[in-house]
Amino acid sequence: MLIKLLGCRRSLRSASTLAGLICALLVLLYTLDKATSGRYIRIAFGGVKETGFSRPVEEYVSHLLKTDPRTAEFVDTSEADALFDKVRILCLILTTEANLHTRARAVNATWARRCNSHYFVLQTRDEKDDVIMTPYNDTRNNLIYKVRHAMIHAYTNLMGTFDWVLKADDDTYVILENLRFLLSNYDKDKPGYLGYHFNMYVENHGYMSGGAGYVMSVAALRQMVDSGLNNDACALTKTYLIAEVSEDFEIGKCLKIAGVPILSSMDVLGRETFHPYPFEQYLLDFLPEYLYDWSNTRPQRGYNCCSPFSISFHYMKPETMLMMDHLLYRIHIHGRNTAGNPAGKSIFRLERVENMRKPKVVIDKIA
Repeated sequence: MLIKLLGCRRSLRSASTLAGLICALLVLLYTLDKATSGRYIRIAFGGVKETGFSRPVEEYVSHLLKTDPRTAEFVDTSEADALFDKVRILCLILTTEANLHTRARAVNATWARRCNSHYFVLQTRDEKDDVIMTPYNDTRNNLIYKVRHAMIHAYTNLMGTFDWVLKADDDTYVILENLRFLLSNYDKDKPGYLGYHFNMYVENHGYMSGGAGYVMSVAALRQMVDSGLNNDACALTKTYLIAEVSEDFEIGKCLKIAGVPILSSMDVLGRETFHPYPFEQYLLDFLPEYLYDWSNTRPQRGYNCCSPFSISFHYMKPETMLMMDHLLYRIHIHGRNTAGNPAGKSIFRLERVENMRKPKVVIDKIA
């Protein structure tokens, strides 16, 4: 990672001052992290004392949990507030009991409370209003069963309270206002599914990255449950090509079987809004090689890596979530305002995703 951070200097020659500041901040965080061996930078939340936890951070998290997540100083939030009521998002967040006081608490203190409703999905004895308890152990191979359980629970018990369902992990950071902005251009009453598009295994469909978070309309949820989950049409794939039962692939496969189309989540300049890795890996150019083969659209790096209306980033540590949340919602630039769109220009590519490139690997006998 240090080698990649040093590459910052090369990218800064053509980057903006803001990119330079971000790069310098990342280098500083990396240096502090190495210097302190994680005692101060790698924060932990309530009950996890052995990793160290500074009083200011604990006070900050506690303050966030006590305040209205939609309040903002010196900012006109009327457009975002209107979309909050118009585009209702149910957030289903996968976590484990071991992460309830760490990752889940960071999510709960930041973006989750900007959902219209949210539930943590796990096996736990700690019954709470914002928990969907599952009968499945919190292992990686059980992720698909946990997600199916949560989707059926939403279909059975929560219909009428949401327009779209977001599935995310406890190390995903989501900007809900931008997600609502994108979804406001699509019809919740028509089946549709979107996120970061992997074009693998399922020809002419692919599936969405689970870590970056994926979204389906209420019509898509109904169609998937009725046509796929409730009648056993979506049997799990057993193949040597996939070493484990992959939750995001299985959901994508089931949505194709149910006839749910892929919708675009890119902006008009071809930049992604959902991201399966943290922002710094795009900015500093150290994305894993597999991503270039798996992604339906080749990832961009550096200055043009990410849409200004980005929606999600994955593999986010609790401290990074807190930092990003503070930068996005509590630091403003005088004279700059994204409210409204007087030019009438479209921000996103609003289309069904079709005519996809040929995936390197296709699994046979998938409808």
